[in-house]
Amino acid sequence: MTDTSPPPPPPDNQRFQSLPNIANFVSVKLTYENYLTWKHQLVTILKTMGLLEHISSTPPPSISDTDKWDHDDGYVSACINATLDASIAHLSIGTETAADLWKIIEDTFFDQVFAKRSHLRSQFQLLKQSNQSVTAYCDRAKQLSDQLNSIDDPVTDESLVLQVLNGLDHPTFDNFVLNVEHSDKQPTFAQLRSKLLNYEERLNQQKQFSTPPVAMAAVDNFGQSPVADNFRSSPSNPQLRFMCQICKKNGHEAPYCRYRYTPSNQSPGPRNNNFTNRYTGGRRGAFNGYRGRGRASGF
Repeated sequence: MTDTSPPPPPPDNQRFQSLPNIANFVSVKLTYENYLTWKHQLVTILKTMGLLEHISSTPPPSISDTDKWDHDDGYVSACINATLDASIAHLSIGTETAADLWKIIEDTFFDQVFAKRSHLRSQFQLLKQSNQSVTAYCDRAKQLSDQLNSIDDPVTDESLVLQVLNGLDHPTFDNFVLNVEHSDKQPTFAQLRSKLLNYEERLNQQKQFSTPPVAMAAVDNFGQSPVADNFRSSPSNPQLRFMCQICKKNGHEAPYCRYRYTPSNQSPGPRNNNFTNRYTGGRRGAFNGYRGRGRASGF
């Protein structure tokens, strides 16, 4: 008769040897400068291996195989010790379980985490685009968001989108922000980033194909100097905007022209001999009338 019972479990020493060396999967050793990076990598690996509970609690009361728990717990402690830098290896002295060692490490770096959280949150809330490209700006916002999430200060996708929109301080993006705010559905961060990149590309194309203002002025004035034309029509020189209809000179209007009462309303050019001879008979000084009477002596 064939035996269908499951094979017996391997001895504890073989099960321990089958576990991989976790230090091979952690790219850094814990120092006073990289706690957040180290913690993120180690927690991810322990979670994948199903050993995360060993750094958060003592053995559950309902556990039946205490020997297996003790072996796994020793394995986790050994892995943590293997990823400690020599400068802080003393933290493990006197600890009995992986949870004890983990708590000492967290307490040691608590002040550092708190200061880091405050600094990152301030940077995130004050983030502005300024002169950055859309790519650099969005990458920086996502980086700050990920760092806050890694230290238990979560940033939702909605908060990330709102912060990116609030940080678009360049006037060329005002219309974009208004359109997004008045849309029926708020985009995700990935969608917002894509839309911003497309909008930035359109702005760059408009700048590339637009005619410079100086060139436009030159075309409008058919070769005249744009500087001279601007000066001629400048609001700061209001007198230069008037042209007299009589003498055709700038700076005044017809009612104030000195040639207003000149015959034919013309500015005097060369002496009009016909006019002079007609009214004076060619005599010099014929218009020297009596003072105060308004009448010429030649009439």
